[in-house]
Parts: sequence; C-alpha cells; structure tokens
Amino acid sequence: MKTDLLLPENMLYSIILFGLIFVSFPLVFDLSQIGISSDMEIVFISLGLFANFIASVLLIIDVFKNNLSLKYFWTLSFLFLGGIAGFVYIRNREYYLSNRK
Repeated sequence: MKTDLLLPENMLYSIILFGLIFVSFPLVFDLSQIGISSDMEIVFISLGLFANFIASVLLIIDVFKNNLSLKYFWTLSFLFLGGIAGFVYIRNREYYLSNRK
C-alpha cells in the first residue's frame, strides 16, 4: 500500500533547495566582501545542514513506510548525499513505488 509523503512534494523541494543554497553559497563565495561576517556564514551553513537533515529524515521515513526493496540503499544515499539524493528520489518516487516488491 502506497503512503503519502509527510510533507507535500513542493515543500520538500523547497527545503532541499534551501539546504543546498545555504550550504554551498558560503562555501563557494567569500561573503565577507559584501559585509557578512564569518560567524553569520557559520549560521547559514548550520541552517542549510539542518534543512538537509529534516529532508533526509522525512524521506527515510517514507522509504521505510512504503517498504521499498532498496530501502537500505536509499537510506545510505540520504545520509551521505542529503539533498541531492532526496531530489532524485522525489522526482522518481512514483517509479520506485510501482516497482517495489
């Protein structure tokens, strides 16, 4: 029996995008040139990691509730890759749910 996500897909996409932006932006660009202190960069990175953590937990719960055959693969993918694996999973969720055992 297929169960719904705990949050709507659009909200999960937003959380994943928020996490990716807040983690990668301070790491790629020097924000001190526009007046943002290094302490605030740490806050941005922490918020991004927290958003990715929330998305990963919600998607791990979804994988186990739907009893997918590759649930351990997806769990490890969410834990190590975070938002990127979450984005791939949500985009192809219907396919994975139709092919489950």
